[in-house]
Amino acid sequence: MKSDYKNWVLKSMVYGLAGGTIVAFAAFLLLGATRAFLQGTPRLICGIIFGIATLVLLFYTVWMAALHRTFDYNGKRKLAKTIIEGTAKYVSLPESGVGLDVRFEEGNAIHLPFDDESFDSVTSNYVYHNISGHDKQKLLLETLRVLKKGGTFAIHDLMSPARYGDMDAFVRELKAEGYEDVRLIDTTDGTFMGKKEASWLGLAGSTLRTGRK
Repeated sequence: MKSDYKNWVLKSMVYGLAGGTIVAFAAFLLLGATRAFLQGTPRLICGIIFGIATLVLLFYTVWMAALHRTFDYNGKRKLAKTIIEGTAKYVSLPESGVGLDVRFEEGNAIHLPFDDESFDSVTSNYVYHNISGHDKQKLLLETLRVLKKGGTFAIHDLMSPARYGDMDAFVRELKAEGYEDVRLIDTTDGTFMGKKEASWLGLAGSTLRTGRK
């Protein structure tokens, strides 16, 4: 069975923004651009508020629609496919390792519901930056806790210093603990995307951390 990861930017999100844009523009026309309901200062205030709201919502509608097309598996760019399959290439199973297609289990990334050294490989794409209020390096260590000795890992995320701290120092710490082939790969250098594309997509700082336990 071929895996279908859908689109990271949902159509419902684009449609919701488009609907909000239409509502804001209609309110601008009725309450700000004409004197049918309001006059004077109230009309001016409503015109400014709903005018700005229309422009902001229109911007996000266009941007999210562009993102949807960029990530779409059936589109021309297929960036989601590039990222997912590109990350998977850095994952290999150790000798006698066991691989699965896809199985979903609900859990907590801060405290994974698995014993130490449960898996032959671990991987993720753009997960940890969404977990606010927690030390990202500790989250990575929790992920590596469930990795078997000899297993590989490939973690792809927005690993900017503001989010993750000094990742070069973290790599040195892992190597000192016995991890092998630990690397940080800037995936905006053309590996998965270019720096300009990453910037307008909001994916600047995309980095792949790979290695073996």
